[in-house]
Amino acid sequence: MFDTEEELYDAVKSLNAHAREYASARARFAAYYSTYDRGNSAQNIVHEFFAHWVR
Repeated sequence: MFDTEEELYDAVKSLNAHAREYASARARFAAYYSTYDRGNSAQNIVHEFFAHWVR
């Protein structure tokens, strides 16, 4: 959270620097977990959450 607009703007400005800093870690994460990504995670969560009301 930010106390001022200036802090928010500074955080937004630093996004590119953080993207470069963590690029290799994100690439490793994606390489390891992408085999599990089927593009339907949100659908599965909603289904599991509401499943007992549908029955």
